[in-house]
Amino acid sequence: MVSEHNVSTPSLDLDQRDALSATPKGMRITIGLFGRRNAGKSSVVNALARQPVSIVSEVPGTTTDPVERAMELLPLGPVLFVDTAGIDDDAEVVGQLRAETTRKAMKGCDLALLVYEQGTWGEAERDLLADLEREAIPAVVVANKTDLAGEGAASDKAGSDFDQAVRVSATERTGMGELLQAIIDAAP
Repeated sequence: MVSEHNVSTPSLDLDQRDALSATPKGMRITIGLFGRRNAGKSSVVNALARQPVSIVSEVPGTTTDPVERAMELLPLGPVLFVDTAGIDDDAEVVGQLRAETTRKAMKGCDLALLVYEQGTWGEAERDLLADLEREAIPAVVVANKTDLAGEGAASDKAGSDFDQAVRVSATERTGMGELLQAIIDAAP
């Protein structure tokens, strides 16, 4: 099992952070976070980075453009997390543009975290997973907000195809070690 202390490098000085940010994108694994609005994608990336990278809000659609965060993720080395807008943000023209930008960001990823709120697996997630498979992008399915799901949380299978989804509570920082291990196992 991977230790929580290997998740990020918050103690780097400014020169070290600048050097990490200067790592060419081609030499990093790009990990995109995808899912519906308010599934907790930004909270997951913040928990992995152990610092506020993306703005988190109860308001659906807070993340409007992809947010990138370069960091060291041991034992993988330099990675680039890309936090994206919700794929279901298509109620108006601007929402459709956000969803289109998210789908374009997907094509530049080496690995995807498909984040959904525990107990809400549905058509949007199935379609997103099919898109990732068509693009040949490996995916880790992440059931987030397990702290809010109640007593049935442990038995929720995220649909019969995802009985091995990684269950986390990004706000409570539970399950993050398991998520990191799943990322390591799935990394190209």
